[in-house]
Amino acid sequence: MIEINARYKIAFVFAAVLIGAVIFSKIALSQVVDPSASYKFSTRTAAAITSNVGKPVYFRVDVGNIGKSEDSYIVSITSSNPNTVNIVPHQVTTGTVAPDDIAFTEFSITSLVDIDSQITVTVSSVNCATCEIESVNIPVTSGLFSLPEYGIEGFLTIMMAVGVIYFLITNKMIKT
Repeated sequence: MIEINARYKIAFVFAAVLIGAVIFSKIALSQVVDPSASYKFSTRTAAAITSNVGKPVYFRVDVGNIGKSEDSYIVSITSSNPNTVNIVPHQVTTGTVAPDDIAFTEFSITSLVDIDSQITVTVSSVNCATCEIESVNIPVTSGLFSLPEYGIEGFLTIMMAVGVIYFLITNKMIKT
């Protein structure tokens, strides 16, 4: 009788280990790790750009690492009409960005002619080839001239001075 009890105990332990292994493997297989979950990111940049012909406009592209692993990012910019806009640099690779941290890159855009265009900012992960590539389209409005050194008060002051001079000339208070 002692032999039978020992055999039952061994069989019971063996069955318990086997059932535990099956349950553990089912749990492990049901939790397949998605590699892109560790490499998520967000992008923030300007919604629109206004430039003058021949004058560079500088803008930033912020890339935030919202994943669980360190990553680097490739930020590239293309134009809908590359003959009308000069972009420097066209592509930048950020350094390593820790989780919950932000890296930024700066670009310069110079309108070459007075034609509106559109640029596309594309951000991709260096470490995750299967992750989504994020693209943002930004309209670029180009003009020939502007008076950025005068604010609205300066502009109104100039218009008021011109109005007073015009009034004086038309009423012959100033001899020409």
